[in-house]
Amino acid sequence: MYVVNETTKPKVFVAKDSYVFAIQEAVDTSSYNSWYAIEARSFDYCGNGYFRRKLMPMEFIVFLMPKYSGTDTTYFRTRIRNGESVIISKPYKGSFDKRQFTVTKDNIWAKELKKLDYKWMFYGARNKE
Repeated sequence: MYVVNETTKPKVFVAKDSYVFAIQEAVDTSSYNSWYAIEARSFDYCGNGYFRRKLMPMEFIVFLMPKYSGTDTTYFRTRIRNGESVIISKPYKGSFDKRQFTVTKDNIWAKELKKLDYKWMFYGARNKE
């Protein structure tokens, strides 16, 4: 994923340890072409490891995201949280397994999601179930 500073002013890009605050969402064609998260941010266990990178005008930063595969083809987009802002990428085509829309009962997060206000994990995206 590329993030380009297309403005005329420097921007600060924030990340932690080896990850960027970003998730992917996909279009569910069985639900009126609605966008739903297929990933979530994990819990942050400590406050160490944050770093910042100043992007000057027309500079860019590159980071890696998971690339899924499966029998279902749809559009994806990436949500990036940078400070208080959320940037949403342009849609791109890909494939995945539609079961990624659902958190099953045996999933490690299932119990926690019922107890918590978990919306922060999706950066404004909706989760299907």
